[in-house]
Amino acid sequence: MIGVPAGLLTLRPERRRPAIASLIVGAGAVVLAIANPFADALLATGTSFGLDPYFLIQSVVPLATEAPEYVIVAVLVAHHRPAQGLALFLASSVSQWTLGMGALPLAYLAGGGGPSMPLAGREQVEIALTIALTLFAVAALALLKPERVDAAIVVAVMAFQFAYPATFVRVAAAFILLVFAIDLLFDRRRAIRPLYRAVFGRGTAGQPNI
Repeated sequence: MIGVPAGLLTLRPERRRPAIASLIVGAGAVVLAIANPFADALLATGTSFGLDPYFLIQSVVPLATEAPEYVIVAVLVAHHRPAQGLALFLASSVSQWTLGMGALPLAYLAGGGGPSMPLAGREQVEIALTIALTLFAVAALALLKPERVDAAIVVAVMAFQFAYPATFVRVAAAFILLVFAIDLLFDRRRAIRPLYRAVFGRGTAGQPNI
């Protein structure tokens, strides 16, 4: 451990828990305080430059909100701990697909919407693209040995759909990633079996479940 986590570990348990809780509450308060002003300023800046507001929300906002995560991963990699950096990215993705996606309908309801959150065609395409990208990431990391060619495929596809942000291009990008994901899953099917058993707790014959 280095930095803040190392400092927290030096505290006694009765002091460590309140310290961690205060950090979480403080971070939540900061997010609530700056979320709306940041989004309004971003949209105003984009409008003044003639940029698509949807593109700004889709690209700039995630980059700004996840910048601390990138910094932490860079520090871990610089200290020769790439596995922990990769684990941090995976934990963030799991959090976004569980807590983040699950909180969206609740936020929509709290903002005056109905019990269900309708999605327009563009939002459905974005979710399909995200699902395809996630499936490709699972297939690429099935061996726990990331390869440069897999990273190059993701960078090329995402860069192309950012350069040409049309609905057809996004659908094509989702299809390409899905095809590559299926191909990788089939090619690495032997590595998927222990992963499947680890997730669902199914041990092999003669072995206890983990």
